[in-house]
Amino acid sequence: MAVRIQILGPFEVAVDGSPLMLGRPHRRSVLALLALRANEIVPVCDIVDALWGDWPPPRARNQIHVYISALRCQLDHVGLGRGILQTHHVGYRLVVPPGARDIDRLDGHVAAARRLLGAGDLERAAEHLRQALSLFRGRPLDGVEGDFARWEATLLQERRLALITEYARAEIARGHPETILADLFRHVRANPTHEALREQLMLALYWSGRAADALAVYRQGRQVLVDELGVEPGPALRQAQVTILRGVPAAAAPARRP
Repeated sequence: MAVRIQILGPFEVAVDGSPLMLGRPHRRSVLALLALRANEIVPVCDIVDALWGDWPPPRARNQIHVYISALRCQLDHVGLGRGILQTHHVGYRLVVPPGARDIDRLDGHVAAARRLLGAGDLERAAEHLRQALSLFRGRPLDGVEGDFARWEATLLQERRLALITEYARAEIARGHPETILADLFRHVRANPTHEALREQLMLALYWSGRAADALAVYRQGRQVLVDELGVEPGPALRQAQVTILRGVPAAAAPARRP
């Protein structure tokens, strides 16, 4: 049976394409935590801490056992059996086959992209980065309660922004800056203090022949950084401005430059 665990967006576990009805929030949170730490034993104390922090209820461990029993019944009902959700003397383990989690597929695309970048194959590297980004379906772990979910979601969002930056660099380097302009504009609007994204937007505009727009993006970014954070742009953003002001011919993108 094909199991798919979606973490990079609304949390979902599907079996042969049919999503499981995960029920109450704490039950969903337990399964999400086990999915994040797939194939390793998660101690009961870690699950209690993830669900309730410093204020667990008096019978917290018993409640965890109830949630696990309910989840196991659901998994049994769809034919997965008890092998996927195992009990150990200190906790529980969710056994997940390779490629079942979207974050594992993300890791595979990113690793392939970096190997190809090292080999100078920009086109195939950019395609793997595009595939990696396509796995994000919204805010990671949406619908899962608990501080652990908010923390993991923040880390995954940061990773997404770093991958967008990396993908933009690859597209600019291979001479296709215009293909990523719309995405960069959208993400810079959503993350106005993110300097790496703004830098790539400036360079993509510049190598698309829009130097004036690129400098306007710099001025807007500087104003945001000063007003919101009280800091001047960092060296990478300033260097992008210098590149544009020096007027390196913008008739061709880097990959087509002699």
